[in-house]
Amino acid sequence: MKKVYLLFFILFSIFMCEIENNTSYEEKRDNYDYLLSNEEDIISLPSGTSTDLITIIGGNYTGQYYVSPYGSDNNPGTIDKPFKTIAYAVTHLQPGDTLVVWAKDKSKKPIIAGKNNLRTAFEISNCKYIKIENMEIKSYNGNPFREAICGTDGPVEHITLKDLYIHNIDEFGIDIGDINDINIINCKISYCGFGAIGGPAGQYGGWQNVLIDSCELSYSGHYYQGGDGKNCPYDRPDGFGIEASEGPIEIRNTISTHNYGDGIDSKAKRTYIHECIIANNSCDGVKLWGDLSKIVNSLIYGRGDGDASPTPWAPIVINTENNNSNFEIVNCTVDDKLGGNYIMHVQYDN
Repeated sequence: MKKVYLLFFILFSIFMCEIENNTSYEEKRDNYDYLLSNEEDIISLPSGTSTDLITIIGGNYTGQYYVSPYGSDNNPGTIDKPFKTIAYAVTHLQPGDTLVVWAKDKSKKPIIAGKNNLRTAFEISNCKYIKIENMEIKSYNGNPFREAICGTDGPVEHITLKDLYIHNIDEFGIDIGDINDINIINCKISYCGFGAIGGPAGQYGGWQNVLIDSCELSYSGHYYQGGDGKNCPYDRPDGFGIEASEGPIEIRNTISTHNYGDGIDSKAKRTYIHECIIANNSCDGVKLWGDLSKIVNSLIYGRGDGDASPTPWAPIVINTENNNSNFEIVNCTVDDKLGGNYIMHVQYDN
């Protein structure tokens, strides 16, 4: 009976994911609270400390400073006289401060929209001890807008991203090269041209001490500059795709589906994927490269992303350059109709 309930839960989760992702983008095109259109609109965050975080949270909360679409940057940023722009407000923050970002309706999640090929909404390069929570970040009306959160110009440490909805972004939803200690919790990242979560090869250790929990990483590559992604210059947008590092990486209770690349592609050592659904991605389901990596209690099925043609891709791929590496696959369910039942490819190049 427990197996029946588990199967029902998995199928229901997938069904709800499909329903949400098939909602037309047109329905939300002109709805926004904050419009970022110039370089000075980029939200460049200061750092907190180990005892005093910098927190930016959307919704009707309490903090030291406030931003409202109806405010003014001539105001002191108080609850009665809030600032107008987020970029201006963050220049007032000190370690331990919380900036509350109101939507037009304070009970709602504020929507931040970008245009004019702006490079990012939040710039977190060289930042530490930051929490960003409860916001929606998207393109304005399909206008070119490159990334939601960017940290590629310097190492990033001790970051929490929670309850974010990032969608219809031209490049990466979250783009970081070097990160030590990041928690990405209950975030939905979809319709990003280059991928939901990724980044360049790290110069200071890459991705280390990472937790991705209860997230949805979907439809990467299905959007680019207002279109369906067919003109996107990036040919393999993954749900999660990172370069080599020592890890560890933990991805749990997460759905990675309908990405034009791989569902999860981790070159990091000690990658631990568990209680996840990796489904209907165009290329490989899960690809692991680093020693001491494992997949546990997960469901992996369906490649081609709607194309029923036979595919050379595999549900699970293991390929490493390190001798005597250890990988584990425990209690997983894998389906492979399109690949002719080649369930797993191991060391396929060498």
